[in-house]
Amino acid sequence: MATMIPNDVEEFHSEGERAFYKFLQSAGKPDSRYISWYLPDIKDKEPDFLLFCEDIGLVIFEVKDWTLSQIREANPYSFTLDIGGKTESKKNPLQQAHDYLNSIMDKIREDGQLVSREPQFFGNPKIPIHCGVVFPHINKFEYTEKVEAPDSGNGNSVSR
Repeated sequence: MATMIPNDVEEFHSEGERAFYKFLQSAGKPDSRYISWYLPDIKDKEPDFLLFCEDIGLVIFEVKDWTLSQIREANPYSFTLDIGGKTESKKNPLQQAHDYLNSIMDKIREDGQLVSREPQFFGNPKIPIHCGVVFPHINKFEYTEKVEAPDSGNGNSVSR
């Protein structure tokens, strides 16, 4: 089973975070080589999850409980959402995850212990660092159908 930090979370910010925590804990990689942190504090920022394994490096996950029907428009910078009858603009969660990635890179460089001294990689982290977004309420089939379908005039198309 993956090592979860903290290992006894009772309250989550969202149901999607609860579901992803349970996924990482049991089904994701049920292996003690995997360590996952929920809401770690990185330079006063809190990515939803960090996952580390020697084989893959460090992965930053941002979890969004949005449904496909809530997303009106998406672009590299923002998402326009219908939430509770109101239209809201939110930062693109992948951009948010990239911001966390940059904070972690800065922290690694400040610390210096995980920074390469080899000439071709000098100053870069010794471990791979990646980021991604988890939409626990959107499955691949729904997403593919919505993105590939021509706009039917209902305003529900997702711009890529």
